Amino acid sequence: MTGFNSSDNNTVEQKGIDIEIWEPDILVISVPNNSTNVTRFVEIHLEITNNTPRLFPFIDKYLSPEVFTVDGKEIRPQQTSDRPTTTNYYKGIAIPQNRAIVRSFMAKLFWQNNCLQFQTSLFYATTTIIGSEKTYLFQPLRLGTYQLRFIYLSPGHNFLLKDSPTGEIIRVEESERSLFASPAMNLQLIEPVPHHNHRVEVDGMCFETLVPKPSLRVPLTASSAKISVQIGMKITNNTSTPFRFILFDTLIPQLIGENGMIPRLDCGGSLGWVIPQESDLQLVKPGESITLFLKASLTRQANNLLSLIISGGGRSCWRFNDLAFGTYQIQLTYRSLTEKLEFLCEDLWMGMVNTPFVEFTLIPP
Repeated sequence: MTGFNSSDNNTVEQKGIDIEIWEPDILVISVPNNSTNVTRFVEIHLEITNNTPRLFPFIDKYLSPEVFTVDGKEIRPQQTSDRPTTTNYYKGIAIPQNRAIVRSFMAKLFWQNNCLQFQTSLFYATTTIIGSEKTYLFQPLRLGTYQLRFIYLSPGHNFLLKDSPTGEIIRVEESERSLFASPAMNLQLIEPVPHHNHRVEVDGMCFETLVPKPSLRVPLTASSAKISVQIGMKITNNTSTPFRFILFDTLIPQLIGENGMIPRLDCGGSLGWVIPQESDLQLVKPGESITLFLKASLTRQANNLLSLIISGGGRSCWRFNDLAFGTYQIQLTYRSLTEKLEFLCEDLWMGMVNTPFVEFTLIPP
């Protein structure tokens, strides 16, 4: 894939503090049409590791994103919102020696006043899309390739830290202010394939979310009954090189309802301790396609509303709750595995691609 050259080691170590981006080096987001009210959402996970011999006081609000153009020019946020602090201490966590914490950002791509905008903030709850003390808004952006990284600027004054796990108030003495940074990942903003609004093509690889039955009649059955739903992704290799793709926690669903409302989501579930197998891989030769279907079903809740349950093909599952009859939009993001496989696979396609939404309707019997 084309883009910026990044280090093979996705960790920058500065004074014993490592910040690692858990995502593939290249993130591709399909840009919604300016005439629609569609917003693209992508989660980006970070791991912060303390390799120093002492506790490291980490304050969430000082972790922030940076965006750069292809020639290295920084795009500074034109607007940030910061909730007022009502306490005399910072909220954070004291990271023990040789321990790590995970922080997640929700990235949001949308149009406003004919300007393409990229917004990020710390992501705390599955029921909240953008919900943190600070929001970063980068605008206006254009189609093309950027670099995205995350930095942490530690305070250099005396302060009090409320340790989130224990609730303990810790006094931190004045020290040298230090800057810690992750390596940069490539961020590509692209349009759907012309005349095929549900597809995107990345360096010759075409990705498309599939819903073969866009209208699904849901009978008024007991809550124990399950209705199978076909949701998948078609991948076409238009290059001259064969690549392998894997269905093991690599397809991430996103569901939105009318007016852009996000259904209540219970995610992070686990189907047990399983690892990828060589049988999970599928080879896609030049000029050929494969379709990866997820295991998905609808069930009726006790309140007579519906739940859409989707298995990620590995350890993960998602449950979208409180669905009523009506029209929804769904899309899948292909995220190649970043963990090392136990079996040799040099031709595994690497990247993270966000596809356009596909509309489907739940109708009563």
